[in-house]
Amino acid sequence: MMWLMKHGGTSMNYNQRIAHIKQWFKSSVLTRFTPPNGVDPLIVAVDTIEAINANIPADADQRLVDHYLESIIKETTRNAKSRTLPVIEKFTTAAKGVSHRTSEVLVIDGPATRVDREYIVTEGRVKRGEAICDSYLSGHKRQTLLMTTSVEQKDLDKYLAPAARMQYNKERENNT
Repeated sequence: MMWLMKHGGTSMNYNQRIAHIKQWFKSSVLTRFTPPNGVDPLIVAVDTIEAINANIPADADQRLVDHYLESIIKETTRNAKSRTLPVIEKFTTAAKGVSHRTSEVLVIDGPATRVDREYIVTEGRVKRGEAICDSYLSGHKRQTLLMTTSVEQKDLDKYLAPAARMQYNKERENNT
């Protein structure tokens, strides 16, 4: 899947990111996990925060950092074997995985939207006049294609046979 993120956010500097991750650590991590016995909780927290910070892109704005942190806690919680704070390596692995999976972020102007790659590919095929799967001509896939790409109904009309085009227009009239 590809994430289309709103352009315009400014990247956070080191101190802002550390403060942001620290707040997230307090509210999301320490509410789910307890630090291991015999270890200074402050040292564990600082080391974990630094490890997470080192493994997410430095140019991420706050919204993208929030996305990374949300994904990291989900993955870490899902893989945890107990309610004891996982070792730093688990957070590092989650951060690296999230960063790698989100490396296909496409920056656009507008609201943040999640779009499957298949719709982007189909959009290109439609614009070039190439064949597309008929599932994009009706139902949910058609609606998603029209809402999340630059494809318009008139672009899809050329794929419909005249009888199907008449039926589509009649259904549209009945729904309005």
